[in-house]
Amino acid sequence: MSKSNVAVSVIVPVYNVELFLADCLDSIVNQTLQNIEIIAINDGSTDKSADILKQYAQKDKRIKVISQENKGVSAARNVGLKHAKGEFVSFVDSDDWIDQHFLEKLYEAATAQKADIACCGHYRYGPKGMAAVSFDNPENFVTQSLQEKLKKMDVVVWNKIYNRQKLMENNLFFREGVRFEDVYWSPLVMEKLGKAVWVKGVYYYYKYNLASITKSEEDVQKHNEHLAANAFYNTFLYSRKIKTPEQDILNEKNICLEKRKYRILGIKCVTVSIYKKTTKVCLFGLPVWVCERRSMSQS
Repeated sequence: MSKSNVAVSVIVPVYNVELFLADCLDSIVNQTLQNIEIIAINDGSTDKSADILKQYAQKDKRIKVISQENKGVSAARNVGLKHAKGEFVSFVDSDDWIDQHFLEKLYEAATAQKADIACCGHYRYGPKGMAAVSFDNPENFVTQSLQEKLKKMDVVVWNKIYNRQKLMENNLFFREGVRFEDVYWSPLVMEKLGKAVWVKGVYYYYKYNLASITKSEEDVQKHNEHLAANAFYNTFLYSRKIKTPEQDILNEKNICLEKRKYRILGIKCVTVSIYKKTTKVCLFGLPVWVCERRSMSQS
């Protein structure tokens, strides 16, 4: 426990989320882990978000509201980090919500394992319903391997808690002025921080908000920034000699690498599918021959 007696500082960037904010804040103030602080950064909201924050802060002294002009989610999170006093920090998006045991489960696991990161599964909630995303392990899973952290815990920032002192010591603030900020921040955090523990269970609810910056209408700038984030991530993996997700897929599955289609009188009659390990030939859509690629090369 830190000297301030705050177990976890929960950082909530807020921008024009009046429809979802109350649900988010309710889920945080009702946590079974009580010794927390809630730092809400009003990032220049023009709707009723500021009024909602004020009402909640008047009812719960653990809530601290910081207002600033709109600078983006990364800048808001950085402000929260600079004001946080907790032993750990957690980032909750203001259109999401958390299970009442979220902070307690992660904090207990982190302290029991002396880990710098604790992570759990999450639900993705959108127009088509809700689906759970969880690393399937019967017990809590502990690792110090950077490759295992990245593969099993993903690069999203919000379903985890982090050792605040370690973040500060390594100057691990978010890159401002970019989209897909998680992709830039999480790999560096997982590299610089030590042991990580995956907590069995699904405790975070991630909402697909159609107004969210990462789900907005496609545009050239967003596409370019997505490419830049992917390039950063793949360069990070390559420089650490870690396989990319695409390489893992090719190694673990017999993925189709190439399809050759042959037509007679304009009718597609033969399709040759070349996989990593096998080659399959279909005649009018029906498989007629499957062989090992090695055998094919020798014939």
